[in-house]
Amino acid sequence: MGAFGRVPSGAFDMLTIKMDKAPLEYLENELDKFGKHTMPYAIRDTLNTMAYETSRVAKKNADRLFVMRNTFTARSIQFERAKSLDMRRMESAAGSLQTYMREQEEGFTRCKSGKHGVPVPTSYAAGQQGARPRTKPVRRANWMARLKVARARRRAQTRGQDIVLAVQTAVATGQRVVFLPLRHPGLYRVLGGRRTERGWPKGAKLKMLYSLEDSTITTEPRRWLEPAAKLVISKREEYYRKAVLRQIEINRQFRGKR
Repeated sequence: MGAFGRVPSGAFDMLTIKMDKAPLEYLENELDKFGKHTMPYAIRDTLNTMAYETSRVAKKNADRLFVMRNTFTARSIQFERAKSLDMRRMESAAGSLQTYMREQEEGFTRCKSGKHGVPVPTSYAAGQQGARPRTKPVRRANWMARLKVARARRRAQTRGQDIVLAVQTAVATGQRVVFLPLRHPGLYRVLGGRRTERGWPKGAKLKMLYSLEDSTITTEPRRWLEPAAKLVISKREEYYRKAVLRQIEINRQFRGKR
């Protein structure tokens, strides 16, 4: 089993599959009767079957591990056929076209890129207020790219005054998302509240959308590809045997027509 990496021929981040064929001597001898040129076809068919099966099982694993908003991630999981008949160069591959799927497979670390911490969506942003852990994707209306953050038009002298001014601005402008440097800093949605020039807007409440508390976030691996590859590789003798039998049948039919 190869490493999770880049396949030279295809611009995939993939798990490369190579095979040391199992010694099914009787069937191999039967196939050799039709000529030495027939064996590479059986090897190639085996590798291509393994790549296809790996991608099929990997899709099921991904569907079980991740919350899918659409079919984009599933469609990114593909396989690449072995094309050469040179057994020294023969190689097939399976994996995802998307870099984020490699990150999920291997785990990753995010570091803050500015003054504040790494944005981590809350359960409220996913419509699961109070749920721990969050199990649903962030609602479309709460995606970071869609949020318009209200900014106060004037600076205050204290942090407390900054917070009040930010909430006043959110209520006055209708841009209800604000950054607040509270004990748990983050992006908050301001709910309710009456417009006022002084003090906290009456009835205004805060709900955190994104925590900006941590400067570094580490995500553990969620392996969707490696288990699929291991399962398929454990069945390689079965796939190889079927490929050899298929080539024997093809060559018998071809000889019968001559």
